[in-house]
Amino acid sequence: MIELLDRAIAQLKTLSADEQDAIAVRLLTELEDERAWKAEFEATQMLSGIV
Repeated sequence: MIELLDRAIAQLKTLSADEQDAIAVRLLTELEDERAWKAEFEATQMLSGIV
């Protein structure tokens, strides 16, 4: 995973600052969505007594 992430970052560094910012916003949004989904799923599982 680290190698793949390093390759992606190396490619990002070749882009303009605006393109880097746009991709960073998309990535951060995706990570936050994943965090929120996971928290919601875990809360639902706890309420149903599955976890």
